Amino acid sequence: MSNRVLGLAMSKAPLKLQRHMAVLLADTVLVGYAAMAQEPWLRAMTLRVAQMFPGTVATWGPTSVGVGVETATQIHGAACVALELDEGNQFAEGHPACHIVPAVLALWQSGSAPVDNMTVVSAIWSGYEAAVDIASRYRLHDAVHPHGTWGTVGAAVACGRILGLSTKEIESAVDIALGLMVTSSQRAALVGSPVRNIATGIGAANGVAAALWAAAGVEGERGVEHLTLGTILGRPKPSLDLTTDKHFLQQNYFKLYSSSRWCHAAIEAAAEIRQRMGERGQTPQDVSTFLVETYDPATRLSNPQPENVFASRFSIEFGVAVMLVTGRADPTVYTREMLHDGRVRELGRAGRVVEDPAMSAMLPHIRPAKLTVQFRDGSSDSCLVNRPRGNFDNPYTEQELQEKHRSLIGNPDLVTRIWNAAIAFDIPALVSNLTASA
Repeated sequence: MSNRVLGLAMSKAPLKLQRHMAVLLADTVLVGYAAMAQEPWLRAMTLRVAQMFPGTVATWGPTSVGVGVETATQIHGAACVALELDEGNQFAEGHPACHIVPAVLALWQSGSAPVDNMTVVSAIWSGYEAAVDIASRYRLHDAVHPHGTWGTVGAAVACGRILGLSTKEIESAVDIALGLMVTSSQRAALVGSPVRNIATGIGAANGVAAALWAAAGVEGERGVEHLTLGTILGRPKPSLDLTTDKHFLQQNYFKLYSSSRWCHAAIEAAAEIRQRMGERGQTPQDVSTFLVETYDPATRLSNPQPENVFASRFSIEFGVAVMLVTGRADPTVYTREMLHDGRVRELGRAGRVVEDPAMSAMLPHIRPAKLTVQFRDGSSDSCLVNRPRGNFDNPYTEQELQEKHRSLIGNPDLVTRIWNAAIAFDIPALVSNLTASA
């Protein structure tokens, strides 16, 4: 593990990077809080574990209870990805913060590592850089989902810093974490199984465990990275050509669309075509078929008739259809009612998703999609989106992100308090507001 990563200090970072970290922290915990409030399976697990194995770490959400460190990490990690509104990083092809932030905050909440605010956010930063760095060196096999894999390394590094481990001990924690990664299935997302979310929490908790085992003097398997990530779960890929001195943290994306990032370019193209349709007096009933040309692995999300609401978040055809019909792609349209809406289902069946090899060659810097809509009168319309909104080079405003959270949580005052605490790096206030009912 490089000294550059382990020596990162947020207090010495440029103000612009500090602000970006603060927004990342706020966005991550707020989407997690919203899921804790909305998802019955998360509430059920939280209450069951609290009854069976009560602990001192308060869970997030309006029905906060006390659980253990690793349980809190598991539950919050799963919550952060449950609504498909979590931040991600295109160079990792996954979601680093949702593995790291829950682990660090749970460890801090336990009181076993009394560190100051800047140490907490510096640890998160180190974990983020470590996770994306290792993820960028491997391509996971098509059947493997990234949740619970390389994010475990990021959690281990971050927790190692919180615990005050030496460089050698953190290196051991990384080796241990590389041996504790989850064999997460890509198919779980496509069929709408929450096990895909749980894998995030398990991976994050394994990162906590890796740091604790290293603190106890345990050494991992040296060189295991090339076996687990390079053979079992994936294969090596060429080094990134990064023509920038920015940290990976500054090259992430945020989401307003409640779906896989791989869907977003096609959904934005649908939004543009819908606007043009309105200008021409056309309606969704005038659409005959549509074709989405995009990159691999986005083509894996071809699913014209998703089985449930969660699966619909991983269907390009559903995302395009629901945008053409409603003009929206936020959580209000990823519902059971819209899943069975006759107009959306008919349009979804009329869609097709194919790979354009030229687009695949643009990864990871550009993630494009081209949507072509054929109308019943024989005319057509096309739109190409190269850089969907939310990416670091086409960002949302902070106001747009805050409105997402106000809409999700429905308590503007609470959202403001959590947001402001994150922006100020005030960890005690942040945790207090996340766990207000404890």
